[in-house]
Amino acid sequence: MSELSELDELLAELSDALLVPSLDNCDRFEHIDQIDSVLSSTSSNLHGLLLTVRKQLIEDSQRDPMWFAIDENRDLRLQLVQSLRAHMTGSGCLYHGTVRGRLAKIFNTGLDPEAKRVWRDTDVDRSTVGEGVFFDTTWRGATSWAYIASSRSRGPKNSWSRKPVILRLLRGDHAVEPDPLATAPGCVFIKGVVSVEGAEVLLEPFSGFPRWVPIEQCLGASQPNNELPRPSVSGNNL
Repeated sequence: MSELSELDELLAELSDALLVPSLDNCDRFEHIDQIDSVLSSTSSNLHGLLLTVRKQLIEDSQRDPMWFAIDENRDLRLQLVQSLRAHMTGSGCLYHGTVRGRLAKIFNTGLDPEAKRVWRDTDVDRSTVGEGVFFDTTWRGATSWAYIASSRSRGPKNSWSRKPVILRLLRGDHAVEPDPLATAPGCVFIKGVVSVEGAEVLLEPFSGFPRWVPIEQCLGASQPNNELPRPSVSGNNL
């Protein structure tokens, strides 16, 4: 995903971690390291913002995940996310939860709303949104859809084909619409077939600073999770 700069990569992940802290709030060590690695090369405005985000992530890491159900700092988080996104040069990303066994089909044909569904009609009512592909604006939010897809898929329960995965696409110039049925923030959809050119994939474990790899490297079962490369952010490249 060459259009996503290294700085945008970091800012997007910090925004994601702030918006959905309860999933993995105790796993923020690399986020702190990444912030520290770029502080010396950022503008004064961004430098101050990153220090504030750093402090918030440390506070989050010390909370019980249940605390975020009544999150008294929600407004502050939203303000920080808006500020982080204001420093991004690109339009950001969208995330789609699915299972690994579907990646080959998705790679060849794109995300097709006419494809055989994992969901039952009782899971998702599409009647009010037409034929579209559903996304989340955070990868942490998309994990719930990936887990549902895994539970609904056929095949041996622990097989590689049923492993939950997250697809990441550049938002670009897609006509993104809010999901009118969603109760959680960040749920959107795109009508029609969605190309996955340049898409990247996140495999389990869904925790900490994510490891994104090109979709074509995840089409089979041969590559174990622990050998996936972790992207690095260097202050010299910003």
